Amino acid sequence: MELRQLKYFLKAKELLNFTEAAKALNISQSTLSQQIKQLEDELNVPLFNRIGKRITLTEAGSLFGEYALQSINRANEGLLLLQDLKNLNTGKITVGIIYSMRILFAKTLIQFAKQYPNIKIQVVFGTTKDLLEKLNTLF
Repeated sequence: MELRQLKYFLKAKELLNFTEAAKALNISQSTLSQQIKQLEDELNVPLFNRIGKRITLTEAGSLFGEYALQSINRANEGLLLLQDLKNLNTGKITVGIIYSMRILFAKTLIQFAKQYPNIKIQVVFGTTKDLLEKLNTLF
């Protein structure tokens, strides 16, 4: 099951017309039909009743629609999260600082926090030996 197939299914469910759904998705009607058929084969249940050129949802299609929508929404949320992480709009950074560098580091930390206010910062103070031991336990 692919996200693309779920998107195609949801558009066909919304419009109840393969031709119109294909137009809305900028794909050919045959591609849409083929992808939905593959999805139905994988699920081992028909999602649509095909009556001539008309389609209606089966009970399975109606029930499955909510799960397909949730899958698409969660995938989009994941994509946005990764974009935020890449753009430093979210995330967490842990920094180990030796005691003698704390004053210099504080100024830099304040500048960083102003520039990236949504990044959570954890500061670990210690001796060089302590920090190296903590670092080695992570790997």
